[in-house]
Amino acid sequence: MPTARSWTDAPARHVTEARRAVADVGHLLRFRAGSVRRPLALALGLTLFTVLTLSAAVVPGLLPGAGSDDGRARDVLVLLPTSFAAVVVIALVSAVASGGGRELIARDPAAVHPVSPTTDHLGALLLAPLNVAWLLQAWGLLGATAFAVGWPRLAAAQVGVVLWLALATAVAQVVAWALEGVRRSWHGDAALRVATAACLASAIALQLADELVPLLDRLPTLEVVLRIAFGFSWDWAVAVAALLVALLAAVALGAVPAHVVARRVPREEVRAESGVRRWRPAPRSDVTALLRVDRASVWRAVPIRRGIAVLAIGLAGYQLYRRQVRLAVGILVAAAVLLAVYASIDRVPGDFTNITPYVITLLVLAFASQRLRMPAADGQVYRKGSAG
Repeated sequence: MPTARSWTDAPARHVTEARRAVADVGHLLRFRAGSVRRPLALALGLTLFTVLTLSAAVVPGLLPGAGSDDGRARDVLVLLPTSFAAVVVIALVSAVASGGGRELIARDPAAVHPVSPTTDHLGALLLAPLNVAWLLQAWGLLGATAFAVGWPRLAAAQVGVVLWLALATAVAQVVAWALEGVRRSWHGDAALRVATAACLASAIALQLADELVPLLDRLPTLEVVLRIAFGFSWDWAVAVAALLVALLAAVALGAVPAHVVARRVPREEVRAESGVRRWRPAPRSDVTALLRVDRASVWRAVPIRRGIAVLAIGLAGYQLYRRQVRLAVGILVAAAVLLAVYASIDRVPGDFTNITPYVITLLVLAFASQRLRMPAADGQVYRKGSAG
């Protein structure tokens, strides 16, 4: 049911509504913590989460070669701007795939206990670190930064990384709520599909034209890395202040599309729940019965269908275009194996569904990084005006 304020309700002050939303987040967090069946396991999990996070942020900076001007540390430092951008892309894909997300309270209980859309938004942001995929990318970025900058500049750099992770999560949540609002409008699904196809076509065109790497070199994340990776300074203070202001603005802005989404009915769910289905004869085999009855089957799981289609058709077709027949066949076999594994189980854990966009993005970055090369003038002394 829509939980946003109706136009017939008396207008409320934004500050009062924000305070109420923050208070509701605290109530729901205490409710979730109080409903845990194993409090000791929860305490151990939070302790392990803290220890692993601190280890990922500190231990790589103590390894031999960390922070050196040559070797692997330099290579990791060169790739940090791309890693920062990858975090944003992964966060966007995950948030958009979840449709903004109702994290603090499920949709069915929320029908009888409605909460503010602002509370939904803030709760999704607070519970983002509890997602396995989010943790993997956060630990990876913290570890890479620690190894690239070394121990003397570790504290300054990690402050910027934490702010960047929070900013990427907040911006992704804003975009997810906005796209979910578009999806719930008339012809919203078609518009989003066309936009997604256009983005994929643009990415493939950039890759084929060898313009993807130059585009990565021009990303604004390079400026962020240069300001936070070299210790405490005036540039570091300016970068941290800018990230903090942008984070607060993104958190506040996310409540606006969240309210818009709450006023719109999810058309796909309504269509599925109110549709009329014709009577069909009894299935002749167990497989047919599974495909008809199981609501989490291969053919009805939209993420799996899309993933297999991209894997089998997109990647295999691209490899065939490059005349890599063996690789294309391998991709098709992998898609068939994935389909068979998914069809042989009754239920897929939610973490696997959430982690799929992250794994795909990491694989793409891993293969794309093989084409990266150091600049031709690497190691040469640069003096202003000498290049031109």
